[in-house]
Amino acid sequence: MIEKFRHRTDRVLLAIGVFCAASIVLWPVLKSPFCGDDALDSLLPMRLKYSGQSVRSLIWEITNSWRVAQGRFFPGAVALGVLVHQIFPNLGSYKVVQLVAVLVGLALFLYVVQLMTRSFRAAVIAGLFVVSALQFRVQYDPILQFSIQQPTLIILILLAMALVIGGVRRDSFWMLLLAGLSYSIALLTYETTLLLAPMFVALIFAERSKGFVVRSLPVVIPAFAAGLNLVYLRASTTTTAAGYTSDLSISKVVPTFMR
Repeated sequence: MIEKFRHRTDRVLLAIGVFCAASIVLWPVLKSPFCGDDALDSLLPMRLKYSGQSVRSLIWEITNSWRVAQGRFFPGAVALGVLVHQIFPNLGSYKVVQLVAVLVGLALFLYVVQLMTRSFRAAVIAGLFVVSALQFRVQYDPILQFSIQQPTLIILILLAMALVIGGVRRDSFWMLLLAGLSYSIALLTYETTLLLAPMFVALIFAERSKGFVVRSLPVVIPAFAAGLNLVYLRASTTTTAAGYTSDLSISKVVPTFMR
């Protein structure tokens, strides 16, 4: 009994250590201003108040603009960007939400690693690796900018992974359906998560190869639907100018990654 208590205490202390380290690294978030997209998104509550426009109307307006002009569809991200600033218009409260979102994502990451490896120590080591890689960028920072879109996306993907593993091991189709729901929301938040569909199928196959095709349907069907929608939207786009451009030349990618 005493040994079991000590074991649990050690696990709790290790987990606390990981989150303390993460909090130290992320502490500058609380002192940061609105930046990037957030500088504009933080003004949305004022726009709604003085224009008389409804939240739903604004979400559709922005979503439809991207859909028509760029052939992209991410109403989840738009809704998140509008609602998070509507609910937390104050800079201080919004920065707390940013910090908490990252910590929740880290907690889910530890849980998923523990599920996959069946080792709490492996989860702690993986968590420390993640903490050591946390950083802030001047532009396109996933933590400080984009209205907590990226941390939310990570949470949705990790939640879907945890539900997939639990659903396969417990032979629970309901858990797999919930995993599909979480993944569907992720697809509506950022459509590039479509590329993660094979990972879910591989995870299901690794856990239990027999009947993996049927178990994969809750995540494959939303991914397939999102893919068809993207093909249609890209074919119907009204502009040839890309919303984003990427430079993947090795001479720039490697030094940037190393920094």
